[in-house]
Amino acid sequence: MLDVLGTPQRKGNKRVPKGEPCRVTLDEIRLRLNVIRAEEEGRYQRARVERQHLQHVERPPSLDEALATERQRVQERTATATRYTDAERVRLEQLAKEKRSWNPFTRRTAATEENRLLDEQRSRYEKALAGAICEFEQRDLPQLEKRMGARQRDYRQYVDASLGLEREINDARATRDRIPKVEQQVTTLERAGVSHIDCDAVLGAARLEDLAAAVDHQYRALPVAIRRDVEYSIRKELRARDSRSIDR
Repeated sequence: MLDVLGTPQRKGNKRVPKGEPCRVTLDEIRLRLNVIRAEEEGRYQRARVERQHLQHVERPPSLDEALATERQRVQERTATATRYTDAERVRLEQLAKEKRSWNPFTRRTAATEENRLLDEQRSRYEKALAGAICEFEQRDLPQLEKRMGARQRDYRQYVDASLGLEREINDARATRDRIPKVEQQVTTLERAGVSHIDCDAVLGAARLEDLAAAVDHQYRALPVAIRRDVEYSIRKELRARDSRSIDR
């Protein structure tokens, strides 16, 4: 029966011109609400499972961050390649001892030679670094930009998919959670003696918004006193049923 409502077949479910409402029974409203509930539950579960199995993609660094990391690596490799030679280290150790000599001339000479060795190493490093940076920018930078662009695209696609599924989960849950209120209004209408209502949408294709608007319109048309008495009676029955369940 739910499948029948999902695909309009009966005469009353044919396309109706705008402005000409369909006359439907409360039982038909209930059946259509059950179809919508099943559809939304299915949509909720599907989106939830898809989101759970969505392959996580870590946020990649920005291009500037990646460039800073690569330049740091170039600097470290250059520093290793241009460090003091074994002979220079031995000589620096000798100069360090000579700088502690009691002889001022020896100390000055050692300090001068030490500064010369330091300057030579620094010059060697800076020259090698300039060449390494130039080589990196000419050879490796285009590939780095390409890789980072691909990683950024993958990340944006993951975020878009995750947010889209989250919106679908929330929308399906919100739609599903609105159905009980409409069903309560349908029960109130039925207890008040209403058997049919007018719906602007074709029942088999009616959305929850269409049904909720039609039911709410008829619900608000009930005299307040009747509506209050009926709802009080329903609440009283529910309390009695809950009391019997507890006593068992």
